[in-house]
Amino acid sequence: MGEWEDIKVGEVMHELDDPPPVVHKEDLIEDLAQVVVKSNFKRSLYVVDDEGKLVGIVMLHKLLKHLLHGRYDNLPVTGFRARYIIDTLFSTLASDIMKRDVVYLKKDDSVEKAIELMVREGIKDVPVVDDDMRVIGYVDIPTIIKFILEHQL
Repeated sequence: MGEWEDIKVGEVMHELDDPPPVVHKEDLIEDLAQVVVKSNFKRSLYVVDDEGKLVGIVMLHKLLKHLLHGRYDNLPVTGFRARYIIDTLFSTLASDIMKRDVVYLKKDDSVEKAIELMVREGIKDVPVVDDDMRVIGYVDIPTIIKFILEHQL
């Protein structure tokens, strides 16, 4: 293989199914949890708008925090708190908990750019989008490390 700038994200990315397992910004967090269970996403969910364009990302630790709201407080679960937890499940939307300033890559970006982005942002995976901002895949640190080892880079 050539230099880092010659290796493209498209060579190492994981392609998503068509349609990809993304969540809509109006989905309830209960629905997000179902997508996590049914998909292989391990760190985040990609949030799209009505046109299927990437508009945000929900980190799974943030979803878990909302799903377990109040569970680890030292206070007993009263009827009021139980009702609050149920209301949260059925009223909190993906857009309420998503990170809006999402970083992303395109297939033609270099793997070097992907590594710099992940290191700078402190993230473990990055969505890959097409020219219309639709999610087509993702690239993650373990896959890049595997690629480096296999190609002796």
